[in-house]
Amino acid sequence: MTNISNYQYNHYNNKMKIVINTFYKVCYLLWQPEAICTGTLAGYNAVRQGLGMPSLILPRSIAVGDIIGYANDKVASREGRKTRYTFAGSEYFKRMKDKNLYTIDIEEINKRINQLNLDNIFNISLM
Repeated sequence: MTNISNYQYNHYNNKMKIVINTFYKVCYLLWQPEAICTGTLAGYNAVRQGLGMPSLILPRSIAVGDIIGYANDKVASREGRKTRYTFAGSEYFKRMKDKNLYTIDIEEINKRINQLNLDNIFNISLM
């Protein structure tokens, strides 16, 4: 999730405009799982900001938090901006396995999320 200036193209006058503090999914993460995770987080944090609440920052001890942090670190370099990051393969999948973040065990995933008090976080009404 990113909260920075965003450039939007206006098709009517063929010009770019800057939109400040736009929330959007992280664009260097590929495929649907990454878009769903980061898009949901972006929307959730947009509501939190509108209510004067701090953003939820997912910890790197879970795969979603780690891929966001890792990709943000990597895109600081020119070489890093040439790569796309995904749960499904490429260099991040290896990192996920090396850091013991990869699992398909639902009970283990629930345990990790519960330990961080993030269970049902998106089911809690903010308003």
